[in-house]
Amino acid sequence: MVDDSRAAPTISEVVDGARPNSYNVAAAAGAGLARFGRLTEEYARVQDRYRRALEQMLIARMDLTGAEAAIRASGLGFKPVVGNARSFYEKYQHLGLDFLYLRNNLHVERLDDSDRAVFGDLSPDVSQPAPHLETPHELSPLRSEISRGPRVGETRLGCKGFGNPAALVVENTWRRVIRLVDDPAVQITGYDLSGTSNTANEAVVLGLNYLVEFDQRGAFIDRAGDAARLRFLDGFAPELEARFLETWGGPVSILVQRTVISTEE
Repeated sequence: MVDDSRAAPTISEVVDGARPNSYNVAAAAGAGLARFGRLTEEYARVQDRYRRALEQMLIARMDLTGAEAAIRASGLGFKPVVGNARSFYEKYQHLGLDFLYLRNNLHVERLDDSDRAVFGDLSPDVSQPAPHLETPHELSPLRSEISRGPRVGETRLGCKGFGNPAALVVENTWRRVIRLVDDPAVQITGYDLSGTSNTANEAVVLGLNYLVEFDQRGAFIDRAGDAARLRFLDGFAPELEARFLETWGGPVSILVQRTVISTEE
C-alpha cells in the first residue's frame, strides 16, 4: 500500500537518484526552484506532488493492478525489491505496487508559474483523486480485454470539468514534463543505463523490477527460474505496452530491470 504520510524526498535524493540526470538547473532558477546553481527543496516537494497526481491518472487509465496480478499468477516466483535495494523511483512512487513504478524524470521546472503554483506549499490537497476518474476493472491474468476508452465528453486522461486543479494541470502538461529531452523534434531517447536510445521521448516509462538472488559464491540461487522469468517478461512487457498504448492514448515503454542481491546481505 501507499504510505501517504511519508515525507517528500530530499533534493539530494532527487538529484542523486536520477538516471540520467536531465534536470535543467538554469530553467529551475528562472522558476524560483534553484539557487546558487542547485535545485532547492521546494523543487523536490513540487515534483513529488506532481508525481502523485500523474500516477493517479496512470491508475485511472492503465490496469496496473491487473498487470501485477498477472506477474504473480505466472507461478514463476517473482520477488519484489524491498528496503534499501529499491531505486529512488521505486521508493517514492505512490502507486502502491510491488513490481511496476513510474520511471520518468519529472521536469517541473518546465511548468509555468500558475501551473507550478498548484503544487506549491499553499496548494490544495493534491492527494485526493480527481472526481470522475474511473479505475478500470482488474484485467484477468495474461488474457485480458483492453480497458474502455474515454466516453463521449471525456478527454483521454480525465473528464471535462473535473474539480481537481492538480489533475487538470497534469492533463495539460504531462507530455512536456516527462520528456527526457525538452525538444518535441527529438523523437527517440533512452533511459537504458547502457545509453541506448530506444524509447519515445514523450513515452510514459514504467519500470518493471524484480529480485534476483546470488549465493555467497556469486552463483544464481535459481538459474533455471530466472531464465523462465526473463522469457515470460520478453512476451509480457510488449503485451503491456500495446495494451496501455490504447488505454493511455500515448506511447508507453516498459523498462524491465533486475536487482541483484547476495544472500550474504
